[in-house]
This record gives sequence, structure tokens and C-alpha cells, in this order.
Amino acid sequence: MIYSNAAVKVRILTAVYSCVSIGENRPQPYALVVLSQTAKSSLKNPADLELLNEDLKAHLARVNQSLNEHERISFLAVCSGDWTVDNGMITPTFKVKRHLVESSYAKHTGAWYAARSPIVFT
Repeated sequence: MIYSNAAVKVRILTAVYSCVSIGENRPQPYALVVLSQTAKSSLKNPADLELLNEDLKAHLARVNQSLNEHERISFLAVCSGDWTVDNGMITPTFKVKRHLVESSYAKHTGAWYAARSPIVFT
């Protein structure tokens, strides 16, 4: 997979399985992330979900400190589904089909920016 500098840094967190940063024609880039299976299991428990949310926020803050201003990620959008070959989001060689991933979540983008939250869930 090809990642931007920002996406590579976000993916370092073990809770993040995959990440794509989106910034073209946007006020500030954001990142779509798919959680690891372990992190997904924490979504069922409110206390674990809060810890995950705090970990993601702290990680985003650390990542943004290491990026140039124009690269800084405004928020992480945590995707509810996986990106798989079967659903067409990645190729058989595991490259993200960026245009499909981006278009799948495009309808939410305005609301995500309006929420002004560092972490949003789809």
C-alpha cells in the first residue's frame, strides 16, 4: 500500500490496521482508518471504547506535532467496516483503492468537519 507521510505515522498505533489520508480539495487533511481486530473488540464495551477514543486522540496529537502545518490531520474517521478484496476496497495485492474508499465515505465528510471532533466513527 502507498501511504502519505501522515498516514504512515497514524498507522504506527497498533489499534490502527489501515489508514488513508485524504486532503485534496479539503480545508485540512483527514484520515480514514480501519481498526485492528483487537481494537474493534473494544467497541462493544463503553469503558474500553472511551480508552480507545483517548488513545486515538493522544496519538493524533503526537502525529500532528511531527507534521508540517499543511500535512496535519484534522480528524480520524474510524470506519465501521473492513477494506477487503471481497468488498472491492483493496486489490488482490492489498493496495487500497483510494478512489473507492474516498467515494464510499464522501457523503459523511461535511458532517465530520462540522463536528470539529478529533475522532469520529462511521
